[in-house]
Amino acid sequence: DSMIRLETKRVRNFVVGTHGGLYQFSLNGDFEIENGRLLDEGYHYGLSVDADQDSDSAAVFSYRGGPGRQNVLPREIHVWNFDGSSMEMGEKIPLHENAADIHQISGHGRNGMLITNSHLNSIDRWDTKKGFLDRIHINDYQTDINHINSVLPVDDLVAVMLHNFRKLESQIVLLEDSGSSLTELGRFSLKDYCCHNIGIIDHWLYINASSDQSIVKIDLRTLKEVKRTGFEAHTKGLCSDGEYLFAGMSDCASRAERVRSRGWVNVLDPESLELIKSVSLSVPERDTAVGNVNEVRLLDGSDIFDRPHGVNVEALRNSVNVDQNQVAIACRRAWIRTVDRIRRTVGTVLAK
Repeated sequence: DSMIRLETKRVRNFVVGTHGGLYQFSLNGDFEIENGRLLDEGYHYGLSVDADQDSDSAAVFSYRGGPGRQNVLPREIHVWNFDGSSMEMGEKIPLHENAADIHQISGHGRNGMLITNSHLNSIDRWDTKKGFLDRIHINDYQTDINHINSVLPVDDLVAVMLHNFRKLESQIVLLEDSGSSLTELGRFSLKDYCCHNIGIIDHWLYINASSDQSIVKIDLRTLKEVKRTGFEAHTKGLCSDGEYLFAGMSDCASRAERVRSRGWVNVLDPESLELIKSVSLSVPERDTAVGNVNEVRLLDGSDIFDRPHGVNVEALRNSVNVDQNQVAIACRRAWIRTVDRIRRTVGTVLAK
């Protein structure tokens, strides 16, 4: 018990990307902010941490750019140097001209960085020195059809989240990474649409069911949902040290309002998905809110949703072979395309 209490009370350093900037926060053992700092202005999404646990230092890869034609910032990956207490800007890596509207990156692929290139409906492989290596287009589409937004490499596998807008349910695609190429092994459907993030502890899959304002826990062996916790918030951004889940939360806001909307992090128990604490995000440099949260990462190398370990790899590999109720999936798709569309239209009209 004393070891558990000691672990619980340690200070945790986070990096958070939002529509309004890139931030660093230190949380004490009671999950209260001790220090908060604005690192960089502008739209930030993908974050990945390459930690050296022997020295408490890390290289932090951060995508800075923006969605849509309104973006005026160059799309590039910034490499930040974390010395155990603070982060400082290092190298800037220009992205290939076709790499745009990136949602998430992983610095832990078998052969280079993995980038979710939503603009081209692809997973791109990058080398920080050589640049662009190659890509696989999901469903052979080269435009933003599936809105690919999350990637998690596990051994020779790569799990990819298809958001799928409001056209059909979200799906997780499983790729095999040979080191020289990516090949699709299969996919499975989720109950919700517009989902974000993929995290795995043993055989438990965690996702943000953003359209339902929920976090969901799924058994990879059966694809059955075992826990769901709802919040009055847009859920996006998810990390874990195995002891706790840290989930990004934001006010539900229009795209134009997301730069200055409120953002916070909910601390959850991964077993029960019970809320332990809500941590409101603020920094002295900002007289407005931090903006909609896009990504949350731990800086000490313990984030198993960034650099996975302890995953039941066979459960993940076999997940695409689990039988799913195709009638239920067809009914859900019909609901998404008809009833849900009508419901949202009526809600918009009544709100005016």
